[in-house]
Amino acid sequence: MFFYPNNIIEQVLRRGLACLLFVSLFCGSNIAFGQGYDLIKKWGSLGVSEGQFNNPSSISYDPSNKAIYVADLENNRIQKFDTDGNFLMKLGLTGTNNGELYHPGDIESDSSGNLYVADINNARIQKFDSDGSFLMKWGSSGDGDGQFDHPGDIIVDEANKAIYVTDIGNNRIQKFDSEGNFITKWGSAGTGNGQFNRPAGMAMDPNDEIIYVADTKNDRIQKFDKNGNFLSEWGASGSGNGDFNKPTGIEFSSTNGVVYITDNNNKRIQVFDKNGNFLSEWGSDKNFERPTGIAVDELNNRAYVNDKDNNNIQVFSVPADPFANLKYATSENSDNSGTSDNNDNSGDKTSSDSKHNDNDSNDKKKNNDSKDDGGIRIVLILTRRTLRSNREIHMI
Repeated sequence: MFFYPNNIIEQVLRRGLACLLFVSLFCGSNIAFGQGYDLIKKWGSLGVSEGQFNNPSSISYDPSNKAIYVADLENNRIQKFDTDGNFLMKLGLTGTNNGELYHPGDIESDSSGNLYVADINNARIQKFDSDGSFLMKWGSSGDGDGQFDHPGDIIVDEANKAIYVTDIGNNRIQKFDSEGNFITKWGSAGTGNGQFNRPAGMAMDPNDEIIYVADTKNDRIQKFDKNGNFLSEWGASGSGNGDFNKPTGIEFSSTNGVVYITDNNNKRIQVFDKNGNFLSEWGSDKNFERPTGIAVDELNNRAYVNDKDNNNIQVFSVPADPFANLKYATSENSDNSGTSDNNDNSGDKTSSDSKHNDNDSNDKKKNNDSKDDGGIRIVLILTRRTLRSNREIHMI
């Protein structure tokens, strides 16, 4: 067994060399890591003119007409842009009448280009056509079925003719048919499986019909089937890889099966596989002030992030294959490393798993801190930007 002397490691850490260094002592292991998320452009500033914002709260990409929609919260409108940030149109005026808005939250589109808007302070969902003409609405203030206290994120599930809405203030998810008729609900206030504390964001894997919910003030992500049955969860409060500080926006990429999450107060975007295994991250206080939403154009490998407090939209390149730059260590003994029989599920904590983990607070630590009995390896990662305090030498 070989160890790097402590004084050498300390010198490397102090100097913060602009390099990526991996030292592996695990027999047969191959490890690689890379970012690949680069800023392309940004647009927007504080104001009321076209292309300006006042607390943009959410963002959505409509592949049917290759358009970006931004909920301009304090200006009580939705703005539409092309993928290069050129202003196209806006909809909404301040008010309570049909087509008027009072703090719009999420925007989602269907394959016909129709828009669904969470009209937060009017406690309703409004539907518009692609030209911004009002079509229908449903909801009112309250805690009854079909009522809302701060409607947040929206999923339009056309395959099952269903619409899901995060009812943030009521700590629940509500499910409707395509006409806005109430079907079911799940969730209550708390920290247990299937409970929430201000669930803000939501996304759906249309292939497996899995729903991901950002349980914002519980600093975790929960997974459910389309009927609201709890499946698993991951995350804990913190700033390490896989930890969260008020996660808000979620986007699922059906092309490559990854989940993008805006880690609001950590001022970054984190990337996971669909089972909660950490893949990568980007951003810092130099990039973001308060990233609350994300939309991904899978065809052109771009991610659009609304930075609420900086009143702008930032556009990043994303890898066509997010797994290409991250090779998991393998060995003859890796299949017996203490994970479930299906290694792809190592990031999740399932409903049955959590019952055995309630008395062990360390089980909610970040996913990449697992132990492997097959051997010992040391991984030292140095990047161009200042090392975070949690980016240290890991003995695995």
